[in-house]
Amino acid sequence: MLRTLRSRMTYANVVSTIALALAIGGGTAYAATKIGTSNIRYHAVTGSKIANNSITPGKVKNNSLSGNDIRANSIRGANIRAGTLQASDFAAGQLPKGDKGDKGDPGASIFGVVSAGGALTSGRGVAAMGGTPATGVYVATLGQDVSKCAAVATLTGGDAGTVTAAPTGGNVQQVTFQTREGGAGIARAFQFAVLC
Repeated sequence: MLRTLRSRMTYANVVSTIALALAIGGGTAYAATKIGTSNIRYHAVTGSKIANNSITPGKVKNNSLSGNDIRANSIRGANIRAGTLQASDFAAGQLPKGDKGDKGDPGASIFGVVSAGGALTSGRGVAAMGGTPATGVYVATLGQDVSKCAAVATLTGGDAGTVTAAPTGGNVQQVTFQTREGGAGIARAFQFAVLC
């Protein structure tokens, strides 16, 4: 068989075979070295033309991917670096509640509702009411030192007027209220709170 093959080998057959091999090999080498990203049409390379795991993080430009580029449920906890997520990255109700904090002091542990005649109709932390209601002066005696507390009061009813609250001089457990209409002291119903 070798003799038969040698008898048919001519110079033309050998040269044409070598030329064919060079053309095929050289053309492939040319294509591999000369075709770059500028020669590829936009959207010409689709996902089905890319081998699995061939695109690594180093080949993706920072901030170029969005949520729409990622398949649903494809990112797991193991894919996320510890400490990179913040509370704002989670939807409402996804994070567990934290430990319950210490109970704070009540906003107003001392309060009272006072009639125009000076009677305490309801309240908490008030030991007694006194003063001279006819002149609009009311004195509340409280069950604790309130010298460093803030007292606030408002008139009840729709008539115009004012009410002021101030610590009673010489007694750290008392607050004096003054009700007025048109600048004159007058008996008026009011309510108050002492915030400590």
